Amino acid sequence: MQKIFDAHLHLWDLEKIPISWIKDDEKLEQNYDFFRMKQEYKEFEFIGAMYVEVNSDDLEKEALFALEQKKLHNLLFCLADFKHKEELSSFREVMHTSKKGAKRLFEADFEEKIEILKTFNIPFEACIKNEELGFLEK
Repeated sequence: MQKIFDAHLHLWDLEKIPISWIKDDEKLEQNYDFFRMKQEYKEFEFIGAMYVEVNSDDLEKEALFALEQKKLHNLLFCLADFKHKEELSSFREVMHTSKKGAKRLFEADFEEKIEILKTFNIPFEACIKNEELGFLEK
C-alpha cells in the first residue's frame, strides 16, 4: 500500500474557529476534521501530516484548536503565531491576501519574527503570490 504524508493539511471546526474568507463558498463553509481527511486517504497508508494554519480571524482560538489536533492525532504543527513556539514544526504567515503582500517581509516587526525563527531553528513558509517570489531573495 502506498504511504502518504500530507505536508499541508488544513482542518477546521467552524464552531471553534471563525474563518471569514470561506463565507459563501459551500465547498469550504463546512467542517473539515481529521476523520474526514482519513477517509479521503483510505486507499493509502497514512503516516502523518503537517497541520497548517488556515488564516482564521482569531489566531489564539486557532492555535488552541491546532494544539488539540496535534495531541489527538500526532500531527506536526505550522502556525502564524509564536505563542506556542515550542510546539511549532514550522511558521507561516499569509501575505498573498494582504494589501502589503510580500513587502511585509521588510517591516521591522517581521524582522523580529525572523530572529525568533533563527533562534528556535523554526522553518518559515512564505505564503505569497508567484509574482512576488523575488522578494524572498532580498
